[in-house]
Amino acid sequence: MYSILPFILILLSLAVMVVLIVKKFPQLALLDVDSIPEVKMEKKKDEFFKKKADKRAEVVSQKQREMIKPLFKKLQDLQTWFRKIVLDVYKKTNEKTEAIKQKRQINNSVINKEKKESDAEEIIDIKKMVVEGEVALQSGDFENAEAKFINAIRIDSKNEGAYFGLAGVYLQKEEREEAKDTLEFLLKISPQNVKALLKLAEIYEQGDDVQKAVECYERAAVIDDSRAETFAKIGDLLLDINQCESALEAMGQASELEPENKEYLDKLVDISVKCGNKEKAEEYYQKLRMLDPENSRLLVLRGKIDQV
Repeated sequence: MYSILPFILILLSLAVMVVLIVKKFPQLALLDVDSIPEVKMEKKKDEFFKKKADKRAEVVSQKQREMIKPLFKKLQDLQTWFRKIVLDVYKKTNEKTEAIKQKRQINNSVINKEKKESDAEEIIDIKKMVVEGEVALQSGDFENAEAKFINAIRIDSKNEGAYFGLAGVYLQKEEREEAKDTLEFLLKISPQNVKALLKLAEIYEQGDDVQKAVECYERAAVIDDSRAETFAKIGDLLLDINQCESALEAMGQASELEPENKEYLDKLVDISVKCGNKEKAEEYYQKLRMLDPENSRLLVLRGKIDQV
């Protein structure tokens, strides 16, 4: 019993205190702490010291700015100087580059001009060699002509005139195989060279290779279909190998190109008769008679037509 009594007394004291606090709580809640004079004084002190600290900080910051200003000025001056140096270096470098470019252009222009002049002189020299070779060929100086053409080919390996002239030299020297090989090589360089084709056709014709001669003449006729004599030659050769219809067609082409050529009309009557084409023979006979009534061949041709 004695041990519990102090504990009970403590509990009663706490209960009394709680009751008193609860009763006084509304008054405590309404109490304004800021209105206490001591608190007001402390707040004023805090505000005073804060303003003083802010003012001191502003003064220090101003002094620092004033101290840094010269440094910034020097830094700006340094940047301006550095930019000027860089700009000067760039300008000088650019000027040197332009000068080098201009110098190169001038040098290239001089080199190109010299090259063009050299090429022009070389072309003139080659043309001169070819002309001299042709003159030597016509005058019968075959050795000199051959040397001129060969020298021209050494300088210009695709000079058509030099190859054609060289083939002519070989033909004059009766070296037909060399002439034929030269012309065939020329045609590899220049397949459209009609002169080379016609000359090669003549060589084949003289060698009794009529078929190859016809092929060369036909190639020439395809490239240049305005030459009546080429078609006439094809007609003659085809007639020699008994290809009458093809011969008649080729000779007809020649006559169309030269309608007043009496020789072609005469041959057309002859070929028509050999082909057994009386109608065509009569047609060409009448054209020849109208063109040349006094032609002594008319009577002979009339007799051939009547026998068809």
